[in-house]
Amino acid sequence: MDYAFYRLDELPPADLSLLDKDERERAARSRSDFAAVRCLLKRELARRAGCEPGEVQVTCGPHGKPLFPPQPFNISHAGGWLAVAFHGAPVGIDIEAPRPLRYRESIARRIMTAAQWRAFDQRGCPEREFFLCWCVAEALVKWAGDSVLRAQQFPFELEGERVRPLFAPAPVVELLSPPGGLCGAIAYSPL
Repeated sequence: MDYAFYRLDELPPADLSLLDKDERERAARSRSDFAAVRCLLKRELARRAGCEPGEVQVTCGPHGKPLFPPQPFNISHAGGWLAVAFHGAPVGIDIEAPRPLRYRESIARRIMTAAQWRAFDQRGCPEREFFLCWCVAEALVKWAGDSVLRAQQFPFELEGERVRPLFAPAPVVELLSPPGGLCGAIAYSPL
């Protein structure tokens, strides 16, 4: 398993020749860093798959997870940073920038089981713990290729800096320490 963090404003310039027609159209209407992120991703996927970057065709699963079948990968971006993970089996990664959120309780209730919510609420809903739980929930649903709306189907316990999935078969889940004060988590199938 391999992962890296990149500052979005320091990515190499996009080489539009690596993008297909649909990707160029999406780049024209998407956030300004889409093309640079996609080019970086294509270069990394090509290196791992032994092909040329222009040959990499990234598709999406039914819930929007980006796919390149020869090489399982996942991406996340937050707070001006990009996280990219590669593995020989399913992988999910998420990073979040801790910040005040108006709807934190609502989000917590969507991503946590009832038992998780009660324990979290009893601890006073600590902001950092909330974002760690959010990252774990997102990493788990991305690992599964599922929707965040089904996050409660992947219950876990967060014990300090340790994550214990409460379902089987479960991936390995690790908390990450991304730069920039972000929270992060990665979930990956053992090889």
